[in-house]
Amino acid sequence: ADVRNFFYRDTTDSVMKHWYDRGASGWRFDVAPDISHNWWHDFRPYAKSYKADGPLVGEIFPDASQFLAGDQLDSVMNYRFRKNVMGFARGAASWNDNDNNGGNSIVALTPSGFDHALKSVREDYPPQATAAMLNLIDSHDTNRALYVLTESGDSGLTEAKERLRLAALFQFTYIGAPMIYYGDEGALNAPSLANGGNGPEDDPYNRAPYPWADEAGDASVYGPVDNSQVAHYTQLAHLRKQHAALRSGTFETLLTGDTTPSGTDNNTFAFARAGGGETAVVALNNGDASNTASLPLAAYFADGTVLQDALTGATYSVSSGAVSLTLAARSGAVLLAFPALVDTTPPTVASNVSPAANANGWNNTAPVTVMLNGSDSGSGVKELRYWINDGGVTVVSGASASVMISAEGITTVNARAIDNAGNISALESRTVKIDLTQPTVTCPAAITLSANTNCQAAIPNIVGSVTAADNLTPTGSLVITQSPAAGTLVGTGPHSITVTVTDLADNSNACMTTLNVIDNTPPTISGIEVNPSVLWPPNHKMVNVTVNYTSADNCGATTCTLSVSSNEPVSGLGDGDTAPDWEIVDAHHVRLRAERSSSGSGRVYTITITCTDGGGNSTSRTVTVTVPHDQGH
Repeated sequence: ADVRNFFYRDTTDSVMKHWYDRGASGWRFDVAPDISHNWWHDFRPYAKSYKADGPLVGEIFPDASQFLAGDQLDSVMNYRFRKNVMGFARGAASWNDNDNNGGNSIVALTPSGFDHALKSVREDYPPQATAAMLNLIDSHDTNRALYVLTESGDSGLTEAKERLRLAALFQFTYIGAPMIYYGDEGALNAPSLANGGNGPEDDPYNRAPYPWADEAGDASVYGPVDNSQVAHYTQLAHLRKQHAALRSGTFETLLTGDTTPSGTDNNTFAFARAGGGETAVVALNNGDASNTASLPLAAYFADGTVLQDALTGATYSVSSGAVSLTLAARSGAVLLAFPALVDTTPPTVASNVSPAANANGWNNTAPVTVMLNGSDSGSGVKELRYWINDGGVTVVSGASASVMISAEGITTVNARAIDNAGNISALESRTVKIDLTQPTVTCPAAITLSANTNCQAAIPNIVGSVTAADNLTPTGSLVITQSPAAGTLVGTGPHSITVTVTDLADNSNACMTTLNVIDNTPPTISGIEVNPSVLWPPNHKMVNVTVNYTSADNCGATTCTLSVSSNEPVSGLGDGDTAPDWEIVDAHHVRLRAERSSSGSGRVYTITITCTDGGGNSTSRTVTVTVPHDQGH
């Protein structure tokens, strides 16, 4: 009971429910007969309660009818099918395998023998089970089909590949589900290299690696892949998917050539599948020479009906209730009402976004809508499948879908279109980059510069001194600009330098630094002359004196003043004690008293010229006016 609870009875988290809840579609059970019927009877109701349409397939080599009454398994790996198909495809040559149903002999089958063998298996199983059979021609437990179908006298693998294509053609057109063992679709060549007691050993040769062209190693060991074989399997798969008659139609044998009076159709086997409003006629020639057969079709097509071989495109007309068909050795045909060409052209899917990204591929608003549009000129687009990053797949019926992306960062929307024939488009990937966050920026402290001789200073480049960062744009990709630009000449005073940082999404942020331009260059005074420079006679009178000079400054106008000092006191000995001895008239004129002391060598007036610019810088120069003690001295 504990084991059963663990595997299927525990309705909360048994092994079976656990994996169904995570997306499993069904189960294949190894060596199913090794478990009792009691187990399978108990198991089935639980399994179907978890997933009603989940197939339960057992690995059972012989007759599995005891498991297929609808109360245990749904289907089995149809090894009986394998034996019959291999026998027919080999034509007239039987073969002994080491791992095969019903002993190890694969008996060569004529068309009628093949028909009887197929009918025998169908009669053993309910039609529901037959429709669900896993029809295989090889597996990990048998020798590979290409090896089994290689006969003595073949020229290389040419004939064996033709037999494999013939077997695959029947596999895809018969009742049940075709199961392809990896590598058959590319004619993987892995023959048995050892014999056991029952014949050629299958394992490990049947597990040879697939000769991928884009992987390391020598592809010629088991390959290379035969692309014409791949194309054949691809065509068969699409043919089956596009025609319901081949999936779920009735089955009726039309011709077993070895039982007809004609001598030209001895290797031809033909049957009809009808359903879904159409009829497919399949004809197979397992012989080493071409066959011409008359297929009786009156029950399905009126005279004059044009039929087309879906594999080659050849057309045939129904006449007198039949179609005459010639098949090359080891080949077949699938006739359907004209036109019956198989759609193997994949659809396309394109994407665009709204709003459009900027030149860097980024958006700074959300949401961004990704619009997906599929197109197909054949069977039409059935659905779109898309997924975001590595997330789950969303399926949308029809040819268009839209996805809204709001998350910041880099998001990839992947999509494929699937048409009604089962063709799958190439992968379409659209990367959406969203950044809604401004970068951060810090400017340096205030800067002070001295004005040049033109009373100007150049705006410095402070970009390199800025600290900037962003949540999604690498620092090296941030665009940092300043205004005014470095090198711009500005005058004295404060100036604002604005630095703007922009990320790849065009989000911007700014900071500001103050530049103070100061004038610390004093003005110049030149060309100083005084007139008169000598006062005589010393008559105690005030004399007008003109002081000539030129003042200049890098930043413009200056303000100049005059001041006077004397080497003798205002009331000197014997000078008459007349006051004042000087008067300042303006920046270029003074009045000096012609007076000096009675003792000494004479009086010297020192006139100081002081000029100050707008920045408060000052320059002083002096000039003298004398009052001699004696005339001529």
